[in-house]
Amino acid sequence: MKRYSDYKDSGVEWLGEIPEHWEVKRLKLMARIKNGQDYKLVYTDEPIYPVIGSGGQFAYASQYLFKGESVLLGRKGTVDKPLYINCAFWTVDTMFYSEINNNTFPKFLYYSALTIPFKYLLTNTTVPSMTQYDLGNHLFAFAPIDEQKTIARFLDRKLEQIGHFISNKQRLIELLKEQKTAIVNRAVTKGLNPHASMKPSGVEWLEDIPAHWEIVPMKKLCSVIKDGLHQTPSKVDEGVTFISTQHVRNRTIDISNATCISYEDYQAGHPKVAPAIGDVLITLVGSIGFAAIVQEQYLPLSCTRHVGYVRPTEKIMPEYLLNYIESAIFKAWIDNNISQIAQPSIYLRVLATHAISTPPLSEQKEIVAYLDKESAKVDIAIAKTEKEIELIQEYRTTLISDAVTGKIDVRELTHSS
Repeated sequence: MKRYSDYKDSGVEWLGEIPEHWEVKRLKLMARIKNGQDYKLVYTDEPIYPVIGSGGQFAYASQYLFKGESVLLGRKGTVDKPLYINCAFWTVDTMFYSEINNNTFPKFLYYSALTIPFKYLLTNTTVPSMTQYDLGNHLFAFAPIDEQKTIARFLDRKLEQIGHFISNKQRLIELLKEQKTAIVNRAVTKGLNPHASMKPSGVEWLEDIPAHWEIVPMKKLCSVIKDGLHQTPSKVDEGVTFISTQHVRNRTIDISNATCISYEDYQAGHPKVAPAIGDVLITLVGSIGFAAIVQEQYLPLSCTRHVGYVRPTEKIMPEYLLNYIESAIFKAWIDNNISQIAQPSIYLRVLATHAISTPPLSEQKEIVAYLDKESAKVDIAIAKTEKEIELIQEYRTTLISDAVTGKIDVRELTHSS
């Protein structure tokens, strides 16, 4: 974009050069930073005035601390997410609010605040914290008031466009995921031959299946159906990898942040059958139904009781079972069989009775190969779309910074819009 005709050294390393007619100002000369207060005495169930902390709005108040345009800055907790607000509100002690001076356009201050290098200003405490002193003394590039308004309106328009772009791309990702689920679901319930003779499945949640397929309960397809350790073993620096539900995602076992237990606890917890190569892990509690196949590099492996593992017999391929577990038909079955006693869970005895639509092994191999190919296409499209979102978010950050520090001149762009 076009630059200003004349620049000068700002004298501030992170600002660099600024337009000749701009100044450098401390935040405290643009606005008065004010502390939030306890809201207990003004709390109400009625949706009157929002109560806002550094994590966002979480309650309502019967009174307000301030009414009008303000930039909110986190004091403790989530400190790197400035907020612009234009209403009556109450902030608690984890969030500063600002009374903005007449020389400063509120939206310009907000966009400038987004460029604050928060990680360099954090206090050395357990919880991320900012001080009023450090915020008040932070230096900004400061344009004349009319130009501040022009820059803010330019960014309002551009960020709205970027927001629409990101929303559309996120919706595309959801559609691609739905497409992938539909491909998997059809393959493991109808097969690949659209002309195959069909028969009633005889199962309530499953429609017609190919006539030569069988409906077989999991306990007859798997020689082992177990869960992990029911006790909590002591953690050690080196030993057997110990995982929970959080480590089983997207067909992989992520052991990067897993802990370890001793070999003695491992042997005591799995005296007869431990997870082995080719077993299919499945999460049983909380986020239910995530699955992965155990590979050699993960062994020896142990898990909590919230993770189950099944050992397919020669009647079913681990890869086919993995695809089945990821199908919509299996997810729907889970939803109808969840126990809610403490937290959402599926019992092993219930899982063992689940009936699976099972084609011959030769057809299982064809289905697995087909799904590997088709899923890869969708995964590539998703990754490409996610990269586009990442790039536009980087552009958004750069655009804001360049506009509020005068690296680009948006005056003509705004006037011509």
